[in-house]
Formats: sequence, structure tokens, C-alpha cells
Amino acid sequence: MRLSVRQYAQTLLDLCSGKTRAELEVLIDGFLALVRQRGDWKKAPAIADCFSQLFDGQAGQVKASATFAVPPSAADRKKIADYLARRLGRKIILTETVCPEVVAGALIRYEDKILDMSARRVIADLRAAISS
Repeated sequence: MRLSVRQYAQTLLDLCSGKTRAELEVLIDGFLALVRQRGDWKKAPAIADCFSQLFDGQAGQVKASATFAVPPSAADRKKIADYLARRLGRKIILTETVCPEVVAGALIRYEDKILDMSARRVIADLRAAISS
């Protein structure tokens, strides 16, 4: 029977509970060996991503990334983190990147969602509204 990515990740999360660092190292080595032995090694990156999401969910936190056209101010970072925390009811772990192609505003990713608050998106929406 093949296990899904989520089943692998949930099993690993359950096994890790209450373990010391030394115990975790042995457990994770064995877990990865099992994944490889079962012929599911190609699933390893997806298992790691799913495990991270499950772990964050259990810890009451969400990882989010924000892409800006220019480096954000501390106030901008705080506004985004606070907005997401209110919306999701969880602590936000925010990472930022800078990409001039965003033009202005921000592109925010969390869980499996994308909030496009960039100028590029606003311009595209305006073009679509004008042309219809």
C-alpha cells in the first residue's frame, strides 16, 4: 500500500512528539531510509513541506513570504504580519524578498494562497475593466 505525502508527514510529526534532539536525529534517519526503501524518495521534498505545514499548524503559526519591489520598512512588515495574524488567527513567521518586477505593493504567499497586492495586478485589473 502506497502512503500519501500527507500520511508520511503526519506519521513523522506523530513520531517526533516529545523526542530529544538525539532521538530525533535517529528517528529522522530511519524515517528517510524507510521512505527510500519503499520507493517514495521522489516524495521527500513534498513530505518535508507538508511536515513543515503540519508542524506550524500544531504550533499555532503560519509561514508567509512577501515579495516587494523595494526593501520594506519595519512598519510595512508589521502591517502585513498583523493583517495575516488577524485574518488567520495565528502567529505569522514572515520572510521578505525584493523583486523589482513587482513594481509597487506586495505579493504575499501563505499556506496555498497568494494575495497579489502589487501595482502590476492593479494595472492589469484596470486594463481588463476598461476593455470590457
